[in-house]
Amino acid sequence: MAYDERALRGVGGWLALLIVLLGILSPLRTVFEAINLWSLQPGQLGEDADILPFQLVETAVILVKLAGSFYIAWRLYAVHRPETVRIAVRGLWLLTIVLSLVEIILVTIVTGMSIGALLGRSILILAQGVIFAGLWTAYLLRSRRVANTYTPDYDSADVFA
Repeated sequence: MAYDERALRGVGGWLALLIVLLGILSPLRTVFEAINLWSLQPGQLGEDADILPFQLVETAVILVKLAGSFYIAWRLYAVHRPETVRIAVRGLWLLTIVLSLVEIILVTIVTGMSIGALLGRSILILAQGVIFAGLWTAYLLRSRRVANTYTPDYDSADVFA
């Protein structure tokens, strides 16, 4: 349901911040994570853990994060339809929670590390993901700017159908 306040329309304010976070800041952070990942030395994961499979799994996760972040940012910026909001909300939860859990499972499989130990190390990251996705989900679903920006695109065929 769109509101009448036309001043709150388009990409600006908090919506622009979300797009910058997803399209610029999050990818930059992810690139720095990749640099740190490939600078690990053998033995830093543990005596028994082989570092190359770990690095490959983490690199695959990083590439998925980059692609997902760029896609959501592009979609929010360029495609102003209601389904964009639904895609963004789902994408936020997939990138923050689901991908983190898949990452933990894959690292456990390829390195033989204990899933409990990985969950213990990752609990803060998972909590941050829940907070990030939860706050931005609430914003996307309740914001007047978002409601006014992502409106149905009716064409003449829809009106007379």
